[in-house]
Amino acid sequence: MRYWRLVVWIGAGLIVLSAGAAMAATSVEVSRLVMQVRGTDLDQARAALEELLAAGEPAKKQALGTLAGLVAQRRGQRDSARRHLAATTRLLQNPARRKVVTEALDLHAKAAAEVLRFAFDDKEYPVSAKAHTGWSPGRDYQKGQIPLEGRIEVAIGRFNQAETKLLGLFGYSLPFKRPGGGGLGKAYLADKLRDSGKPLRVLTYNIVDPGVAWAKVGANLADRVKALKAAEEAYHKTAEMARQTGVPIEEIDPPPVSTAAAKPQADGNIPALALAAGALFAGEYAQAAQLRPSEEADGRLFDLLVRRCVLVRGAKRRGDWTRSEQEAVYLLNLYRLSLDLCPLMTNPKIYAASSEHSQWQNRHNQMTHTRPEKDKSSFSIRLREQGYLWGSSENIAGGSGKEAIWSWRADAGHHRNLISARHRACAIAQAGRFVTYNSGTKIEVEGLGDLVR
Repeated sequence: MRYWRLVVWIGAGLIVLSAGAAMAATSVEVSRLVMQVRGTDLDQARAALEELLAAGEPAKKQALGTLAGLVAQRRGQRDSARRHLAATTRLLQNPARRKVVTEALDLHAKAAAEVLRFAFDDKEYPVSAKAHTGWSPGRDYQKGQIPLEGRIEVAIGRFNQAETKLLGLFGYSLPFKRPGGGGLGKAYLADKLRDSGKPLRVLTYNIVDPGVAWAKVGANLADRVKALKAAEEAYHKTAEMARQTGVPIEEIDPPPVSTAAAKPQADGNIPALALAAGALFAGEYAQAAQLRPSEEADGRLFDLLVRRCVLVRGAKRRGDWTRSEQEAVYLLNLYRLSLDLCPLMTNPKIYAASSEHSQWQNRHNQMTHTRPEKDKSSFSIRLREQGYLWGSSENIAGGSGKEAIWSWRADAGHHRNLISARHRACAIAQAGRFVTYNSGTKIEVEGLGDLVR
């Protein structure tokens, strides 16, 4: 009798142990499925959720609670990302500040337009070192009696004011300083460059250097927009999964229309300009084009931001460019920006042609645009040989890259090659004392060229 009683107790114990093991296994399995539901793979999460819903009441209850909590969590993360982006761009919403910026930009654009008209239409082209004397920026500017040198100085002054106010819209205070560029050219104007024994008046211009500022503004906007995009996608994927599997979460948040709504949308707190600018500086040019603000004033500001993006990208070192060559391009781009022109994007194909021609001149100790070889007789042929089909001009000079920029600026034909509104890409290459500048009319960065206006 005792023997059978012992057998019964042992059997019951085994049953309890087996049930406990089963329950433990079920608990482990549920935990694994819950982790999959929390994952970012939507198909895997949906399959795990369906398995939980079919695993019995305890697992189903846990699945419902997990998903409801996950939807609420990701909605909170999305709302937090929206608040952060809205805080970053809150000054864009200030009508009074925007009006001041627009007025400053209008004055700068007017002054710059007169510089270009004077430079391209006036046959005498008064740009000598003494041409600036005897004029008053206030009185003579209204009468149109300022020579080109003075007009440039007025335009650059307007640019300094407008650029400072434009950066202020994004919460960045720009200190007034001479061209630098975060180590690219801190000593641009430190030396006394001379041309024909006379100091060039242009070397006394104080052009604010916004390159580093726009790099920081762009990086901040790109990070905030990327964070919002990721939060939107995570939230909508989770909510869409809950809706498709029939989990009742309507009391937490209304179901989304579709996952297409995951693309960040402008609203009362997030300006369309902020989303477009974030995509622009993140290098998502196709998306930036889609998000370009339709409102006229915002569209104009976006077009100006495209130019600042080109300045930032053009300042990056590329290939085997020397520091002197990069300084020269950056200085040229600051000058173009101060005249309300788009900076030029550096291009490796153009650089290859410019470098080859500078090396040829250095080997032969001869400064020339033409060469005896048929396949290299002109700059356009040399550019086509490197695969760039949109060449538009060439300048050559002796000295350093930045010395070449200022010597070209003091000559009518060379200056026009620097400030043509048609130009979009360039390169400056130096070999020995020979410097070659080539430009083209097409940016070969997919999507970016289409944004430039």
